[in-house]
Amino acid sequence: MECKPLQITVRTLMTACALLMALPAMPALADAPFDSGVVFDDEGNPAPPSPEAIPRDDLVKTHHGYYLTAREAHDVKAQLGDAVLFIDVRDTETASRGGTPKNADLQIPAMRRLDNGRLQVANGFVGKVKKTLAARGQNLDTPIFLICENGRQSATAAELLAQSGLTRVFVVRGGISGELANAEPAGWRAAQLATK
Repeated sequence: MECKPLQITVRTLMTACALLMALPAMPALADAPFDSGVVFDDEGNPAPPSPEAIPRDDLVKTHHGYYLTAREAHDVKAQLGDAVLFIDVRDTETASRGGTPKNADLQIPAMRRLDNGRLQVANGFVGKVKKTLAARGQNLDTPIFLICENGRQSATAAELLAQSGLTRVFVVRGGISGELANAEPAGWRAAQLATK
């Protein structure tokens, strides 16, 4: 197996540092001298996303508007490890066909398909996420990255989590396969990122 060097950009490093600054368990980082406007502002509030992270598909947009590109999500997770909870919200069957991001922590379906083909919020989704945070010793301010097939289920899941008090929930733009309403291939596969 060939190991490829991890390419870290200034933006990725700044994003990782901004996420670290926002974690309550690490107050000493709050005084770090760098531009934290990539993911969080100086007060720890999520900052506007980069232009390339903003979804073109209106069904992916959320009220809070926190988005990351697949590359940003991958690189920040690589830098921060367990300080970020990265969840694949697709159902098990879809995830097994399309591959789950290699650095995703777990897969918790946010939606379930009914017999008529329509989607419905999966029972217990929010509770499972909160239980996972508690088991990891993390709180409701923990950065959470959500990925699905095209971004739409992640957006629904992000809204549910935000309504339940989780404050830093980010949608990975384009999910695994790319946005449905956009000819531009944005997503995990288009960024050629590893899956398992």
